[in-house]
Amino acid sequence: MNYAVITDRLSMSPIFAACPNSSLDTLIALGSEEGHPRGATLSTRGERSGTLHLIVSGQVGLYGEGPAQKPRLVNLLGPNEFVGLAEALLDHPSDHDCVALAPLETLAIPRDRMIQLLFDDWDLQMSLLSCMSQRLHGLFKQIHALKSQKAVQRVAAHLLERLDQSERSGEFRLTQDKKDLASFLGLAPESLSRALNHLRATGVEVRGKVVRIPDPGRLSVLLEGGDA
Repeated sequence: MNYAVITDRLSMSPIFAACPNSSLDTLIALGSEEGHPRGATLSTRGERSGTLHLIVSGQVGLYGEGPAQKPRLVNLLGPNEFVGLAEALLDHPSDHDCVALAPLETLAIPRDRMIQLLFDDWDLQMSLLSCMSQRLHGLFKQIHALKSQKAVQRVAAHLLERLDQSERSGEFRLTQDKKDLASFLGLAPESLSRALNHLRATGVEVRGKVVRIPDPGRLSVLLEGGDA
């Protein structure tokens, strides 16, 4: 993938929509393209990294420490999001293990050069502030779901969000296993299985990691508390 393609992708993202192409070109010129296989670790909890990764394609899972010191999936990052941005700005060790959940393309940017660019470029500052704000908003949505939604509603909301991100009409492929998905949604694995069984009545099909949703409207009704 060449830099022109990366620029086009970033410019179409809501996060960078207001950012001039000159700023995007400067940002991209700082980095180098990297490919990472599924399962690759981009940063390790407790360690400092001198590199930020701007995700071009693929998905990254952030793992914290769960009960009995077992890894627990706590957040997901996708295209046009940064891995390690908060840690770079705070000059702080990573709080998570950041792992590729699918084959990953990133733009690797040295931290020091990124910080200097932010001092020099107001438009880029505002774009990254937007990125951080959207991530914070997403975390608030997760907390709200954990406190107010039933298990089946949490699963339905996540499936609809993934469907919206998919390039394929009516279906998408899960990048994490069901154990990690349950952890991310704050559910026990058996609760996730019951919720998926319940959603079959709305037409949802799960075959391995492929999820088909022929009628998203029925899931939306379920989220609003109606009878799907």
